[in-house]
Amino acid sequence: MESPSVLRKCKYAFLTLPNYSLIAVANALEPLRMANRLIGNDVYEWSVISMDGQAVDASSGLNLTPTGALDKLGTVDILFVCGGINVREAVSPALLTALRRLADRRVPLGALCT
Repeated sequence: MESPSVLRKCKYAFLTLPNYSLIAVANALEPLRMANRLIGNDVYEWSVISMDGQAVDASSGLNLTPTGALDKLGTVDILFVCGGINVREAVSPALLTALRRLADRRVPLGALCT
């Protein structure tokens, strides 16, 4: 196993769509946080983003404060699209265009939901 001092940083972004599943996002973030703590180094970095940089309500009515907008997303190792109830209503032409552009840049895409 590599020494924590030589581990490459991994950057994750979580794109929250309207009515996303907060528990799914939390269940993805917490292992990253705990791994950093156990390693003793911030090997995993993450950001919560939205289409426009504004907070988006989860299905619970709560929200995570985004650190930015999708079109300002820098380099990431993977982008997780976080959906939830009525996800079809949350998908827009602008979202699909943005995801296609990311895929063209070879950014791995994933999805989270319950």
